[in-house]
Amino acid sequence: MPNGTVGAQETELGINGAGNANFGPMSFVYEGDYIYRLTEIAGTATGYSYDPAVYELTVRVSQAGVNMNANVTVKKDGGTATALTGDLDFTNDYRLPRYQVSFNPNGGSNTPSTQTVRYGDPAFAPSNAPRNRQSGRR
Repeated sequence: MPNGTVGAQETELGINGAGNANFGPMSFVYEGDYIYRLTEIAGTATGYSYDPAVYELTVRVSQAGVNMNANVTVKKDGGTATALTGDLDFTNDYRLPRYQVSFNPNGGSNTPSTQTVRYGDPAFAPSNAPRNRQSGRR
């Protein structure tokens, strides 16, 4: 497992916004195949879609004398294993919200059912309008 995750079956890295992260150096004591699965935990932000990619890394550790050697391959979404040569990417998308706007072909203002004051109309009735009164004697 990556450093700092002794005995852990899962570990998480946090990236807020664009950026990179890594698990740090990994050391192995025994020969064998070590398999790691990397996924992105989808967020809940409105307008975003999150990458569902699943990467499976296989670290094949062999020993030659006192030296431990590792060969790393990666499969994306169950595809063919290839040598790991660079970064693993998760690509997220953002789409602006889309609105449908309709216009009254006859002109004039149209009051939506949830609105009680039409656009452009005063927010109070003229009989309730505040008056500018001055008190006192002249």
